[in-house]
Amino acid sequence: MLMKKASIVISAMLLLLSLPAFSHLGQLPATPQTVRNVPLTTGSIEYVGTVDVSTLPASAGPVLGLLPQLPSLGMSSSKSNSAPATPSFSTINVQPGSSFVSVAKSIEGTPGYNPNPCLCAPSDMGLAASSQYVFQMVNLAGTVYTTSGAVAKPGFSLADFWFAPVRSMSDPQVLFDARAGRWLASIIVIVNHVRFAVSATSNPLGIWYIYQVHTPASNILPDQPFIGYSDDKFLIAANDFNFNSQTGVGAPFIGAQYWIINKLQMMAGAFAPDMQTNTPTLVPTPSGTIDFRIDPMQQLSPGTTAYMAENCEGATNICPDAGVASTTGGITVFTVTGLPPTAVVARATVPIALTGTPSSADQPGNPASLATNDERMVSAVWNNGLIWTTLNDGNQCPTASCVRLDEISTTTALPSLLQDFDFTFNGAATFYGAVSTDPSNNLVVMFETSSSSMFPSLLVTGQKTSMAPNSLAASKTVQEGSAADLTTRWGDYYYATTQPGAGSTFWVSGGYRTIQLFEGWQTRIGQISFS
Repeated sequence: MLMKKASIVISAMLLLLSLPAFSHLGQLPATPQTVRNVPLTTGSIEYVGTVDVSTLPASAGPVLGLLPQLPSLGMSSSKSNSAPATPSFSTINVQPGSSFVSVAKSIEGTPGYNPNPCLCAPSDMGLAASSQYVFQMVNLAGTVYTTSGAVAKPGFSLADFWFAPVRSMSDPQVLFDARAGRWLASIIVIVNHVRFAVSATSNPLGIWYIYQVHTPASNILPDQPFIGYSDDKFLIAANDFNFNSQTGVGAPFIGAQYWIINKLQMMAGAFAPDMQTNTPTLVPTPSGTIDFRIDPMQQLSPGTTAYMAENCEGATNICPDAGVASTTGGITVFTVTGLPPTAVVARATVPIALTGTPSSADQPGNPASLATNDERMVSAVWNNGLIWTTLNDGNQCPTASCVRLDEISTTTALPSLLQDFDFTFNGAATFYGAVSTDPSNNLVVMFETSSSSMFPSLLVTGQKTSMAPNSLAASKTVQEGSAADLTTRWGDYYYATTQPGAGSTFWVSGGYRTIQLFEGWQTRIGQISFS
């Protein structure tokens, strides 16, 4: 297995690893599934303190004299065309045109230069929206907007928000829990901590409570932590790597780790909320499971069962649960019930068409030059009993990379597959898809595309529940790029989120370029509406 990841920034003292109505009925898996419980242990949470966002100063801007990258860390699997697709699988081509999708607003997000102090690539980001505010965190900077598009809090350094040295953080995430009326966020703090936070009110400009969890040892780095929640639980999941903070060299992948936390205690500002975690390991379990990149989900409708998802990356059999053939791909669904210290995690895998590692996409004047990374899960959301997931696929895809979309029902005794398809854009590669749904389970899909005639650009499409399975609407452009990215680290993930109480209204965020300077990438935020 190869190791993957991303941009590193070094100062004199610290190293930063910025690691790169219900919907359609569908076909049940042909292979019998089994459900398996995962052993958990209790653990401790450290209370860091409180921060008042309204008092944070504007970012001082970049700090010079830094090394921007180290070799990649992570995993990828070989492309394999030997396995047949499942009967429900198809590849479709999305084209620009008129549809129910519209870009209501397009505003400039946090760029790679001032006020972002990271001097790094790629633009790893989180994006969340309430009925009043939109909060974007990108690498080491945060900006708060109103839903009308005005800047409510100019770009500020996340070092001030997280009480951490500016060069010790990576991979920020931010969500808004509409039913609780609270904002949730997380970030890596080198080497072995994930810090996470919850706002004291629905106003992101006020007080936040900040906590942290840690990996099993001081030299284990929790790469790319993602967060999710249910009505009573908060979840974090990360890929644990051995990491040498003196040399910046990443050693073997240790395993996927997740933390399950009592969200109600967090929101009350408790000093030690109850928590459980798994033991990350590369030693196969009795079912043969080796996990990589588990994605906790934002939960958009009421429920106390929390969900996580993982692409099995079947070509290398990373998570072949019992009942899923090694020649078949699969998405493992984790269900989390109960509260720590007695929460229970069960897992079952839904067979899908086998996925494979994508290739680099074309750019004008630079063929096969834009990195599309591997086939790990990129985005996942749960709403009204339905899961949507995205990943970058190179196996069933006729171009360098396709966004894979999968819809899974959790209303059946075992998770069941409803839709499974790849899509291209006007015949070109697609990658870094992000999904969210509205109260009626209408789907928005943000994605990036690039080709020999089009620089990396941010687009959006969607699927209404009245549409045929494995289909998408004509797309709209949120932001077209005008320069190539030659960093070899274009992205890890981008974001889509639903605006609460606003019907079919969504916010998306992704990257583009107007200059080729290493840290010269920009981000764009779009408000998307369905007619």
